[in-house]
Amino acid sequence: MKLLERIPDLTIVIDHLGKPGIPGKEIEHWVQWMEAAAGFERVFCKLSGLATGTGGVRWHPADWVPYARHAARVFGPERLMFGSDWPVCLQAGSFGEMLDAARAALPDLKPSHIEAVFGGNAAGVYRLPVK
Repeated sequence: MKLLERIPDLTIVIDHLGKPGIPGKEIEHWVQWMEAAAGFERVFCKLSGLATGTGGVRWHPADWVPYARHAARVFGPERLMFGSDWPVCLQAGSFGEMLDAARAALPDLKPSHIEAVFGGNAAGVYRLPVK
């Protein structure tokens, strides 16, 4: 957080939701850390790498729900983005499974927010051309 305090205009993307302890359902410390990071308006969070971050433990889409929903609450749909973690995700499932799990973890998003989280935000942050 010290870097963000010193350079508040720096854009940062927290990859893999900051690697929460999903297999052990460790959430308290992660929640505090994410809330602190979300306090900086140029910090974005990427919903990615959660299946491969289980340490080989079989995962279920429901495992992602508390983490994805908390990230959506604190960052808002304007600073949350999906990333499949392909091809690494193939160790734990297909691209389609990653996409379906992320969508299932965020069922209450409005259509405009779905578009932002599943493409628009990343295009903006990474300055990708949009057709």
